[in-house]
Amino acid sequence: MSLSVLSNCFRRRSCASLCEALISAVGLAHLAGAQTIPSKGPANRPAFEVISIRGHKPGYWPTFDRMQFTADGLTWMNAQPQSQITYAYDLRDPALQVGLIPGAPKWIRSEWFDIQARLSDSDIEKMRNMTPQERETFQRQLVQSLLADRFKFEAHIVPKEALAYELVVAKGGPKNMKPAASGESDGINTIDSGDLQYRGTSLAPLLLILPQMVEDCPIIDKTGLTGKYDFELKWERDPSTWKHTGANSIPQAPTDGSRPSIFKALEEELGLKLVPIKAPRKTIVIDHIERPSPN
Repeated sequence: MSLSVLSNCFRRRSCASLCEALISAVGLAHLAGAQTIPSKGPANRPAFEVISIRGHKPGYWPTFDRMQFTADGLTWMNAQPQSQITYAYDLRDPALQVGLIPGAPKWIRSEWFDIQARLSDSDIEKMRNMTPQERETFQRQLVQSLLADRFKFEAHIVPKEALAYELVVAKGGPKNMKPAASGESDGINTIDSGDLQYRGTSLAPLLLILPQMVEDCPIIDKTGLTGKYDFELKWERDPSTWKHTGANSIPQAPTDGSRPSIFKALEEELGLKLVPIKAPRKTIVIDHIERPSPN
């Protein structure tokens, strides 16, 4: 995703690139108990023939994961290890976002890798004859093998009920959300870490960032707002929820009490409200993971 500097205090991010981080999934599997993930996986699990992994360019603004399976392999630029795990084991319910995986070191959400992987000729031919559903399963298994091989990944899956939030329209309805003009290009201007100006976007980019503000709890959109809007959200952001990107990082939001909490900001500025609920989820508890050696 490209960045254009509007001023020393502005950065722009494409809404389309933000939304690529919302990896789709078939849904939650209901497990009767914990399910161990073998470190090496079953003998017949597919694996890439060649894998290249390099750390993403240091100091570069971290875009969201861009994954693309091709006819002969996988290109995953700026791959966050947590996103790889989430995809490989189909952890993401379409309505939920995954918080930091239990047992995980924090670097799986703060480090990024560029991955190029190629399939064997036999697997390329095999994939050509698969149905879309068979191909989806096959691709997830390939990433499972990649994690086990290059990240030395070991874990077990457990079901649980966890705190989540529903984002709903507050009493009085939404406010300060202007419908986007026809043909308006979408984007986000970042004034500081707690002041975001959304232009021509759906609620998807907002839903993407909100879990970071509520201790990685999932957010379920119940607003019924499906259009694209221009709006601004300004709140007092905890510095620990902001990923620094070096000398040119975005200015920190004030922490002097001059701005409302994220809960109050949503209601007072946008007419939206976060309502706590309990939601069923399955998650992975990581037993072991290592940074991959670059090649």
